Amino acid sequence: MSYIGLPPALQLYKKADFTGDGATTSFNIVDPVTSVNALLVIVGGVIQEPTASYTIETSPFANTLEFTSAPANGVDIYAIWLGSPNADDIDLSTFLRDIDLLTFLRTNETATLSAGFFDTMNTLTDAANISWDWADSNIAQVTITADRILDNPTSLGVGSFSLKVIQDGTGGWQLTYGAAYKWPDGIVPVLASGAGDVNILSFVSDGTNVYGTAITGMA
Repeated sequence: MSYIGLPPALQLYKKADFTGDGATTSFNIVDPVTSVNALLVIVGGVIQEPTASYTIETSPFANTLEFTSAPANGVDIYAIWLGSPNADDIDLSTFLRDIDLLTFLRTNETATLSAGFFDTMNTLTDAANISWDWADSNIAQVTITADRILDNPTSLGVGSFSLKVIQDGTGGWQLTYGAAYKWPDGIVPVLASGAGDVNILSFVSDGTNVYGTAITGMA
């Protein structure tokens, strides 16, 4: 027989059982629900209408089945997760609770650094040779207190990266760069070097070469 969509399959779905007491309207459910319509709720053998009879509350990982009125004392209540087969071994609540996307990206990059962008600016340590680990952040800043060398990035990978270079209270300092850094026409930029001057270095990397441009003397 021809059909459109996924082939039919027989499988058990996750279910939670409760008993009404005539007063309770809130019942904790273990697994998260993406939509109120994704949970089939049956009270005393009668299918309930989503939103009108019940809603789902999250805060953010404690999920609660909220009835608009308390089910009667002794009545059986069933909640069935539609589209979540019981044979699935993944505990979604644990998965969502334990994995924060940004933390995952920060701690699981490889040298290819195909991970995306971060929401923090990493502060580099000022030293004769400045080290920049791209696994920490694609945006960084450093305040230089003397002429410095910006070493080739560690965790060198494909992506876009920016470095904010700040002159200290004295100023007058310049950067030289590791061999991976490439500049327009091969000309290394001259940083604005007044006390407290800010320079923005922007890079696009193909995983081998780091192609840079500079905006100097930001007000």
